[in-house]
Amino acid sequence: MGMLKNKIDFSKAGIYIFFITLLVFIFALGLSFNYLDHDLFSRLIAGYSVYNFGHVFYNDVISYTPTHTWYDHEWLTSTFLYYIVQKFDSSGINVLKCLSAFFVIFFINLGIKQRLSKTGLSPYNIEFYGLILFVFANASILKFVFRCQSVTFILLAVWIYLLEKIRSGNEKLFILLPFIMLFWLNSHGGSLAGVGILLIYGIGEFLNKKPFKKYFITLIFVCLVYFINPWGADFITFTFQSAAIDRSLIREWMSPFQMDDPPLSHAYFVFLVVSCISYISALFINKVKYSTFDKTKLLLLLVTGYLSMTAVKHITLFVIVGSIFVYEDFYLIFNKLGGMISSLLNNKKIDKYMLLAKNILIYLAIYIYSLPAIANNPIDTSYYHVVKANYPLLAVEFMKVNNIKGKILCPYHYASYVAWHLYPDVKIYMDGREEQVYDREIYDILMDYSDRTGNRYKLLEKYEPDIIMSSAYYDLSYELLSTPDWVKIYDDGDTNIVVKRSMLKDEYKPVTKYTGVLYREMFKDSYFFKNKN
Repeated sequence: MGMLKNKIDFSKAGIYIFFITLLVFIFALGLSFNYLDHDLFSRLIAGYSVYNFGHVFYNDVISYTPTHTWYDHEWLTSTFLYYIVQKFDSSGINVLKCLSAFFVIFFINLGIKQRLSKTGLSPYNIEFYGLILFVFANASILKFVFRCQSVTFILLAVWIYLLEKIRSGNEKLFILLPFIMLFWLNSHGGSLAGVGILLIYGIGEFLNKKPFKKYFITLIFVCLVYFINPWGADFITFTFQSAAIDRSLIREWMSPFQMDDPPLSHAYFVFLVVSCISYISALFINKVKYSTFDKTKLLLLLVTGYLSMTAVKHITLFVIVGSIFVYEDFYLIFNKLGGMISSLLNNKKIDKYMLLAKNILIYLAIYIYSLPAIANNPIDTSYYHVVKANYPLLAVEFMKVNNIKGKILCPYHYASYVAWHLYPDVKIYMDGREEQVYDREIYDILMDYSDRTGNRYKLLEKYEPDIIMSSAYYDLSYELLSTPDWVKIYDDGDTNIVVKRSMLKDEYKPVTKYTGVLYREMFKDSYFFKNKN
């Protein structure tokens, strides 16, 4: 019911309260729903090279399997992330994640404000932003720690905001887009979204019978910028090959209707339904004709909406685009509902009191939830839901204190954590960098072995791992213990380790169980922090 007035005089104090409230709410959500990304540690390893030596890792150093050139499209963000973790530890990465989500919201607000600039409508409706954060809290942007894709989310919101200002007549801003893309393409592979959005704007403005040539001219310069990267033209080839890879078996690349994640699916479905109802209803209420409706808006919603249905990873992209373009329609529907309520009660002044009461209740509810949530999840000691089932904490500590060295085969999602703590004494088979580093055959051989299909022993015969680490969910040591060549040396119920009999020691030191795993303990004693020269 925040839409009950066509115009709301939002004072500067009110705007500050609005953004401070959103920031507090974001920190509460970010600290309460905070899961580690399994690729976080490979990002830190990538950042280690640039931060300490001034260049990217052109070749992989942590794997014993064959690798090609490491095309790291996230090298710039990884460097910044490494710096933050090194300097500020858990506090830094917590603040970074929450601030990145806030900046996404901030630039969404600027985009909405730009689209409403000629209407006098308020871009500060708290319910609508609550709907956005409802999705964010269940998607990667707030559910996990800071991920490089957050750069794409921020820059996508900035990109659309600038394009909307350009559409309103400020064409000088075209010059900024290639420079933004230069930063974007070296920070995250999602930069292709910027290329696609610019293309859609060009097509949409052509269909709108508005000036469109400058969009395509700018698109050419944006594409040429792609050559400015540490790998040159080869990076462009890799980027498009990577975009075409089938990732349908990876959770975040599954359809939200296919993946078993009810909170995210429900949040996404609510946003999708609200967006569709708002947009379609607004078309009928305004009696929009084909010759007058905005084709650019329709194309952006259709394309990003379709992408969000194909992969969970695209949900946030759709929410950003949908928020900027559907807000005005959402506003219109609530205006109509407010008018209907006023008519039924035959009291025009009731709008004012209902709006005030609604705002007080919503803002109060946000602070009642947020302040205890922040107090119970301090920035510097957040537990991040780290349990033994997620990471082999004790197993890695066991390998450290017993000086176990060699080539390890471990579950896919353990690998970068193992490399972060045990390199150079231990090298991994592969981790989540997939096409950035490894040929497809390496992945297929691992899947044959772990899924017990095809030539399941090809991995053992061809790459001869010395150590095999298994989890309760991924038993990689099956059948091996029935042979005389392998021996189990560790088992904590969640993770076990078997080694070749030739590596067996007479005695192993036990490890102390963690009573509570602080986030900073995930980083300490790493080769990549201790060796900087």
